[in-house]
Amino acid sequence: MKNSKGKIATLILLVAGATGAFSQNLVINPNMDATQCVSSGFGEIIKTDTWTNANGGTVDLFDRTKSKNCNVVNAIPKNYMGNQAAAGDQNYAGIVAYYDDGANNAVDSQIVATLGLKDGYKKYSEYLQGELKEPLVAGKTYQITFKVSLADKSARAVSGLGVLLTPTKVEQKSNSFLTIEPQFISYRVISDSVNWVTIYAAYIANGGEKFITIGCFKDANFRMEKVVTPLQNDSRKAYYYISGVSVAPYIAKPDLDAIVFGVDYIEVMDLQFVLGSADIAPQFYGELDEVASWMKSHPDMSFFIAGYTDKTGTNAINEPLSHDRAVAVKKYLVSKGVNETNLYTDGFGSEKPIENKIKSRKNRRVEIYLYSISKTN
Repeated sequence: MKNSKGKIATLILLVAGATGAFSQNLVINPNMDATQCVSSGFGEIIKTDTWTNANGGTVDLFDRTKSKNCNVVNAIPKNYMGNQAAAGDQNYAGIVAYYDDGANNAVDSQIVATLGLKDGYKKYSEYLQGELKEPLVAGKTYQITFKVSLADKSARAVSGLGVLLTPTKVEQKSNSFLTIEPQFISYRVISDSVNWVTIYAAYIANGGEKFITIGCFKDANFRMEKVVTPLQNDSRKAYYYISGVSVAPYIAKPDLDAIVFGVDYIEVMDLQFVLGSADIAPQFYGELDEVASWMKSHPDMSFFIAGYTDKTGTNAINEPLSHDRAVAVKKYLVSKGVNETNLYTDGFGSEKPIENKIKSRKNRRVEIYLYSISKTN
């Protein structure tokens, strides 16, 4: 995505396997701690005194403290929308990203047609808004991250989750989708209701941005998938938990900066491996399948797969192992129909660790970078 001057302004990375919040986080109250008891069930984000609704929707707040005087429907991990452990020692918010209108079967469709109803619910969406400690500096690069997980009782999963950075508060009166174009948007449907999926982005500031808004930005590329099971009540909602919001100075990756800053769009998935192995754990198949689907829908793009290890072995062991991990992911993607000629692999051994431990599962990983061929030649 480019800004009006044609300068590359966005970079999107989706990461499975959440890491800790970045240092120097500029977000006020990133833990979403409440100043009052979270008791009424819905729309409780306002009890943080720092987070707000960007439109007429009602963002929920889920409290890890589980005070006996507070409503259990807002508890962590078990609450009215399912069961989700906290992403660290933090509360999390909940938003309805998309609400179907109910015309999902023959009977509903007939009622809608007979009564001449409009798709009112399909316009409904909620947005979480936070404030930064200080405005962003023009020309400076920042990294933005937040974690999302689809709630267990969601019946839909959607694409379009993204970030909007603005100098003033967004205060749309209606509860419909925001029409302001965000700086970052993910076009991959996120349907993981077990793990936290981290959306990560690097951003060159225009200057003065003071507020961050997170939600679903529906455009021509929007996709919705029905994920409700036959035995599950159809809530018609795509409901996402949100946690770990961070805006901080960008931490450079010298070996990958040429890729990061030379493209229109990047998406990363972080897969972890057991010690000394290049076998892909089954828990990552679902996420890889989603990435493969995205790749196949963008045949004009090429993809860089980077493998890494922890520091338990020598360079003679780690470098080929990291390459084997990248190749294993490539083979899996090809088996799902991705064009092999669009996939490039390399291994970086134990370079660029996520955490400073000799034995670290987080460092035994593969990252997948998606980038446009026309922008990297």
